[in-house]
Amino acid sequence: MERLNRRLKRRIFLLAVTLGVFFAGGSDITSVARGGLALESHGFSPALFDPEAVSAASLNLPDTGQSNCYDNTKEIPCPNPAAPFYGQDAQYQGAQPSYRDNGDGTVSDLNTGLMWQQGDAHNDWGFGWEEAVVYCNALVLAGHADWRLPSRRELLSIVDYGSYNPAIDIQYFPGCLFDNKYWSGTVTANGPDSAWEVYFSYGAAYPDGKVYALYARCVRNEL
Repeated sequence: MERLNRRLKRRIFLLAVTLGVFFAGGSDITSVARGGLALESHGFSPALFDPEAVSAASLNLPDTGQSNCYDNTKEIPCPNPAAPFYGQDAQYQGAQPSYRDNGDGTVSDLNTGLMWQQGDAHNDWGFGWEEAVVYCNALVLAGHADWRLPSRRELLSIVDYGSYNPAIDIQYFPGCLFDNKYWSGTVTANGPDSAWEVYFSYGAAYPDGKVYALYARCVRNEL
């Protein structure tokens, strides 16, 4: 019952935020710059600006965390140059993942300059994609009000491919849920009704229908 009440309260909060932004704009299109949420006078139609096109080149992306090599069936010692199966992910080293727990419910990625929402208490039931966009844009956390839903590449940047269930650094994200997926703000190319999500059981990204209830982890640009 307590969980159901929390879900109901959250739904009411999201509806209030949506209506508040809508009516603040009168009959014109109202845009919230953080994440590019647009609420149009003829209906709720969030359009998310996808920062992937500009973020990938500018971010110092961390190493994947993969340290093992494999052949077609099993783990093997990492092969030498020119040997079969040479050139695997584990043989290329990038910047090592580096985080700072800010002690206020946020985690800073010292490679990318992104600040992440740390906790998962809000993910008790999950969000439809549009709800996730509204939730992140309305979030006020650690004195910041410029949160947004992360792009697919941003969300993948905190995956640790050397870990499993969950594929993330649990020292900094101890409550990460791997029984479901986390929404990104990146809409798929095949139509407006689906968006990309990341499955933190093993770090894969998939397209999914926006109507499905998935989790959300908000992000903001710290630098």
